[in-house]
Amino acid sequence: MRRTLWVVRFFVLLIATVATAQVKFFPPDFPPKWYERDLTSLKEPSLWESAKAHKTQSYRFLWLRSFHHAISIRIDLNEDGTSSLVCKIAGGATGRPGKLIKNRSFSLNQMQTSRFLEHVERSKFWKLPPVLDDGGVDGAQWIMEAVRYGDYHVVDRWSPQNGEIRSLGLYILRDLAKLKLARNEIY
Repeated sequence: MRRTLWVVRFFVLLIATVATAQVKFFPPDFPPKWYERDLTSLKEPSLWESAKAHKTQSYRFLWLRSFHHAISIRIDLNEDGTSSLVCKIAGGATGRPGKLIKNRSFSLNQMQTSRFLEHVERSKFWKLPPVLDDGGVDGAQWIMEAVRYGDYHVVDRWSPQNGEIRSLGLYILRDLAKLKLARNEIY
């Protein structure tokens, strides 16, 4: 009986520890989605959690397409005005994340970083509403997150045909990450 009680206590403690150790990727008021599975599969850090540090400035474009690999591109700013770009691609498709199949990182110089930040400001990213009622069945989620000195913001759009998030996402994909994408892969 004593041993059984000890085993039960051990497993309750273990489960409580695991539950509290789960990474929270988004604020509590952000609509629950499957994005966390993709971010975990891509081995990405939580920008929401990093906002608590108040020193970080990072941006992430997460592109979850119905019929193509998940792509995450994160830009972490450095104090000297440069930044690091990390591009990750996971096998599988939206909702069924696979293993990390590509992990590439490189530096952006001060000019590239400055141009990127100009694109962010021009898009009015920090003032855009987080979510629009624009979902559909097949398509892609275009999720842009950022943390800037303790402030966190996320914008989620479904298959935008134009607008700020599409423009910013394509700039990150093509101009910064240098990904070659066929027309039928962009939706």
